[in-house]
Amino acid sequence: MLDKAKFLKEFNIDSNLEKSGISWTQLNDIYEHYTLELKPRLEEIKNEIIIKINEKIEEENKNRKEDEIIRIHSVSGRVKDEYHLIEKIIRKRSSENKAKYNNIDKNNYYEIITDLIGIRILTFFKEDWRKVNDIITTLVEDPKLNYSLADLGHEYNPVAYMRYGDRDIYQNRNIRKQYTNKGYRSQHYIVKINNEFCEIQSRTLTEEVYGEFDHYIRYPYNQDNNFLKRYTSVVAELLNSVDELLSTCYQFGNDGRCATNKYFEKDIYDNFDDNYIYDSNNQNQSYEETNDRVNANEFAMNMLKKI
Repeated sequence: MLDKAKFLKEFNIDSNLEKSGISWTQLNDIYEHYTLELKPRLEEIKNEIIIKINEKIEEENKNRKEDEIIRIHSVSGRVKDEYHLIEKIIRKRSSENKAKYNNIDKNNYYEIITDLIGIRILTFFKEDWRKVNDIITTLVEDPKLNYSLADLGHEYNPVAYMRYGDRDIYQNRNIRKQYTNKGYRSQHYIVKINNEFCEIQSRTLTEEVYGEFDHYIRYPYNQDNNFLKRYTSVVAELLNSVDELLSTCYQFGNDGRCATNKYFEKDIYDNFDDNYIYDSNNQNQSYEETNDRVNANEFAMNMLKKI
C-alpha cells in the first residue's frame, strides 16, 4: 500500500494533490498494480534492450575502420520508481494541467506514461548522434524483434531538443527539431518493446552534466525562479561551448590535427612530471630529481602555506 504520510513528506505536494482531483484510492490502485504486476516485467525488458543495443554496437564495429568506430561512453537504463510515478501523475494533473492525464487509472496509466522504462545512451561528441540514430532505427526495423517506433498520433517522435542558435547537426535526418529557450539538449525516441513503452534518450556527456544539474536544481518545481533561469542558461551555454570544442577537434581527424600542429609548434608547456618533487625549502620553487612519485597533497599544502 502507498504510504500517504511518507509520500507527502518526501515530495511536499499537498496542494498539488488537492488540485489534481484524483483520489488517494485511485493512486494507490495504480501504485499496487505497478509495483506488484508491471514493474518486474519492465525490469526484464530494460535489461533486454540494453543488451541488444550493446550487441548492435559491437556488431557494427566489427567492419568499421578505426576512425569510424562507434564510441559510446555508456548505455544505461532504469525503470521508474513507484513514488516518482505517483508524483508525476499528480504533477501532470495539477500544476501542468495535461489533458491526457484526466482519465488516468490503473487500467491505462502504462499507455499514457511513455517513460516507465528509460534508456540513456551517452556519447563523446555531438556528431555521434547519427550513429546512435542508425542503431535505434536498425533495432526497430528488425523483423525478428518485437520493437517498433511508437505511433503517438503526432510528429514529435523522434525529437531532438535544441536551443535557438545551436549548430544544426540534424540535417537530412528523419528527426523533428524542437527549439527551446531552455538549456536542455537531447534526442528522444519513444519505442514499443514487447508492447511496452520505452523512452530512449541520447546525448553527449556534457549535455548529461547539464541535464542532471538542471534536474536536481530546477526541475520540476523551480522552473519559474528567475535566478535559476539566468544561472542555468549560462551553465548550458558554457557546456555547449565545451561540446563544440570537442566536436571541432574530433572533426579535424588525425590528419587535420597533425597539419594544424605547425601553428602551435612554438608553444611551451611546463609539465609537472611524475619524476620531480617540489622543494618546499626553496623560495625560487626549484625542483630536484627523485625516483619517488610526487605527493600531490603535500605539494598543494606547501604551496598554500606560501600564499
